[in-house]
Amino acid sequence: MQSGVEMSWDKIIDKKVKSSDRKDLGKVESVSTEYIEVKEGVVSKKHYFIPKYYIEGFDGEHLHTSLTKDEIKAKWITVYKLVESGIVAASASGASGGGPNGGGGGAAATCAVTGTLCP
Repeated sequence: MQSGVEMSWDKIIDKKVKSSDRKDLGKVESVSTEYIEVKEGVVSKKHYFIPKYYIEGFDGEHLHTSLTKDEIKAKWITVYKLVESGIVAASASGASGGGPNGGGGGAAATCAVTGTLCP
């Protein structure tokens, strides 16, 4: 992969993202201070919230991560957006999965409003 193409974070919206095992992850939906949000799928959408430090470079067409797709699916899915927005508070460090689009295990998250566990 060429990492020589420089691009500012605000210019990566709608760019395609590939994992280290060369699988398509989707397109960049948004960028925050610490994460990029990648949306995969049209009908059954998944959102991955990948910390910027896992982005290795941009080759002119794709952003490349240092993680495999399975690693990203296991760790950096929807619950991070909920935590970042203050809607939920992670009950354990390294929360993963869960949330409305997460579809799976990981640490529980507590809704800030009700104090109950989020689905």
